[in-house]
Amino acid sequence: MGEFFQQRQELIAQDIKDLALMKPTELEILANLKLSQIKEQFSTQYSIDDMLDFWSIRDSVINTRLFQIFKKMPKGAVLHMHYGGMLPAVDVLSILKNDPEIYIKTIDNCPYIFSSCQTDSISLTQYLENPENEKTLLNVLETNREKSVGLPSECWSSFMQIFTSTLSAFSDNRILEKYIELAFTRFYEDNVQRVEFRHMPFSIQATETDGLPSENIAFLKNVCERFTSNHPDFTSGAILCTIKLFSKERIIKETEEIYMLHLLFPKFVLGFDIPGEEEKYREDEDIFGDIHRISENAKKSGNHCPIFLHAGEVVNKPGPTVYDAFAIGSKRIGHGISLIKHPQLLRIAKKEKITIESCPISNMILGYVRDPRVHPALAYLFQGIPVTISSDDPGCFGYSGVTHDWVWIYMLWGINLMHVKKMIENSIDGCTEPEEVRRVWEGKWQEFIEYLANLEI
Repeated sequence: MGEFFQQRQELIAQDIKDLALMKPTELEILANLKLSQIKEQFSTQYSIDDMLDFWSIRDSVINTRLFQIFKKMPKGAVLHMHYGGMLPAVDVLSILKNDPEIYIKTIDNCPYIFSSCQTDSISLTQYLENPENEKTLLNVLETNREKSVGLPSECWSSFMQIFTSTLSAFSDNRILEKYIELAFTRFYEDNVQRVEFRHMPFSIQATETDGLPSENIAFLKNVCERFTSNHPDFTSGAILCTIKLFSKERIIKETEEIYMLHLLFPKFVLGFDIPGEEEKYREDEDIFGDIHRISENAKKSGNHCPIFLHAGEVVNKPGPTVYDAFAIGSKRIGHGISLIKHPQLLRIAKKEKITIESCPISNMILGYVRDPRVHPALAYLFQGIPVTISSDDPGCFGYSGVTHDWVWIYMLWGINLMHVKKMIENSIDGCTEPEEVRRVWEGKWQEFIEYLANLEI
C-alpha cells in the first residue's frame, strides 16, 4: 500500500509541476475562496445548460456580480483579435449613422456600406429613415443563433458577410479613427493592458499595380499611439494579414509587402499572419514554402518579422496548417484546436513555449467546439503549454472586450483563480512587449486581489 500511495503522490506532483502554477500568496488564497463563493451564487442563476446556450444569456449575464468582478480583473494582453470584429453592430452603427458621407447599396439582397457614393447607392442616413432597414442592417452586422447552427463552413458564410459588408467603410481613415477609438475604449474599460490585433491593410479588390499601403499603416499607427498617449497603461500593435483563400500569387505579393511594412514600422507592425477558413485551404499549392523563403530572405537583411499563424481551427481533419505553423517557426498559434491530434507538436509547443491563442466563445459559436467543457485548450493548459484567452471577433457575436470569454471558461473549465492568473501571465509572456505590459499589470493585479479578498459575500 505504501508503494502505491508513493507512486500516486509522485504522479500528482508531476502534474502540478507540468502546470507550473505559482504558489499563491495568502491574499490570493482568500481571493480565490471569495471568487469560488461568488461562482456558487452565479450557479443558482445560470445552469450549465444556460452557459452552453450563449445567445440566451449573453446580455443578461453582464449584470451578474461574477461578470462585474471579471470585468474589473486586469487581463494582461489580448493576443487574438481581428480589427473588423472588435465592436458589436450597435456600436458600429453609432459611428456610421450620422456621417453624411456614408452610403449603402444592396447587392444580392444584402446591404453593403461604402465611404463614398456608388452607382445605385443611397446615403446611410436616408436608408435608416425606415426603421425596418436599421433592423436589417443590425442583423447583417452580427451573427446570431440561427446563423450559428450547422457545420462550421455554414457558420463561416454568414460570419464573413459581416466583414465584407463594412470593409469599404472601415478602410476610410475618417471612420477608422472613430472605430479604433471606440474599440480601444471598450478594451480599456475591460481592464486589458494590451491588444495585438490582426489587420488586413490591402483592399479586397487589390490589383498588381496597387502600391505599398504605407500611408494607411502610418495613419493607423498614429491613431493607436494617440489613444495610448491618453491612456498610458494601454498599448497596442497590428499583426498584418493576407488571406488563405486569395490566389497564391496575391498571397506571395502581399506577404512580401507585409515584410516591407514591418521594416518601415518595426514597433507597430508586430508580425505576419494568414487567416481564413482552414477547411478550404489548398495544401497542394505549397504557399507556406514560399512564405518561408520570404521570411528567410528577410532575416538575411536584418528584417526579423515574427510569424503568428492561425492554425488548427478545424474540426473534421487534423491539419495541415498546424504542420506549416510549426515548420515555419510561428511564435504563437491562433486557435490550435486540432493540435490535440498531434502529440509530437504538443511536445514541441511545451518545450519551446509556443503560445496558444484560445478563443473559446468564437470556437463554440462557429461550431469547432460546441461544448467548451471539452475544449482542447484546457488539456493544453494542464500539460504546461502556454494557453491564453482572447475573443477573436466579439463584435460579430454581439459583445465587446473579453470578459465574456473569461466568465465562460471560469464556469465551464473547472479552474480556479490561480489558473486564471497563469493564463493572464501567459498572455503577457507571449505578447511582443512583455516587460512593459508586466510592469503595468503587476500593480493592477495586486489591487484586484486586495479588492477581491475584502469583498463581502
